[in-house]
Amino acid sequence: MPFALQMTATYNGIRGTHGPQEILPNSYPLGEADPYMNCPLTNSSTKCPSGFAYETSGGNSIREAGQLQLRRRLRSGFAATLAYTFSKSIDDDAYQGGAGHQVASSGGSAQSASLSSPSASIAQNWLDPRVERSLSSFDQRQLLNLTATYTSGQGLEGGTLLGGWRGKALKEWTVQGSLNYGTGLPETPLYPAAVPGTGFNNIIRPDLTGASIYNSGTAAHLNAAAYSEPNGGWGTAGRYSIEGPDQFTFNTSMARTFRPHGKWYLDVSVSANNTLNHATFTSWNNVVTSDQFGLPASVGGMRSLQTSFHLRWQ
Repeated sequence: MPFALQMTATYNGIRGTHGPQEILPNSYPLGEADPYMNCPLTNSSTKCPSGFAYETSGGNSIREAGQLQLRRRLRSGFAATLAYTFSKSIDDDAYQGGAGHQVASSGGSAQSASLSSPSASIAQNWLDPRVERSLSSFDQRQLLNLTATYTSGQGLEGGTLLGGWRGKALKEWTVQGSLNYGTGLPETPLYPAAVPGTGFNNIIRPDLTGASIYNSGTAAHLNAAAYSEPNGGWGTAGRYSIEGPDQFTFNTSMARTFRPHGKWYLDVSVSANNTLNHATFTSWNNVVTSDQFGLPASVGGMRSLQTSFHLRWQ
């Protein structure tokens, strides 16, 4: 393409099978009598074993992504890359990574389920883990990335930019910027109660009422009236059925190497994270019984600056 531009279109499709799934054997919904008091496996009056997580390999995952990239090769000191990605990832894995990647549903590395916070990675209904099929925890439908680099004029006395002291002050600086904007990551609505017969929390989901999830009429971004306590079975709300807040980051840096004397070199760099000091929420409060439901649960870091000096000599 003209003006030192290059365009690339890419499609990426990945499928994974035999992924890990976790269930809670012999568990049952809220408000129901324990159907496993007389265990059929042992043909006795002994209660069926429960309170433990069992891992199987029946999970499946699929991810498809299309990307359009426009790149400007280095010309007149300026280079840039603009990329737009549209993707979708679906799975019913306990550890979500899409097509076999070992990334936990909670967003960290793959781990065994814990009593304190399994983060909805365990199937709600152990008799039907396929119902857990949903968006992956890392599914980000749209993502825009822009990176740009500019290097000011170089040459004796800064002759290609300015002459004299202005040229000395402004030449050979490299300025970089990186901007990322994407749609929110999915979250699971949770009903805070232990699964009966076990000690596991953060697994039960609420029932849907039919009301709009995103039209609360208040300052909250989610509508609490869209959910209710599970009644007569497992909650009908889907796993990862809430769209989280949009994501935005903008970081910059500038650097230059000075030659104060002979074979001495002084590298100076200044970098800024969240240059605009823009508040970006990372997630909503997803506990439906909380007074804070639908309000931001966390926020990204404030602007931070870092300056470094590196003296070299030969």
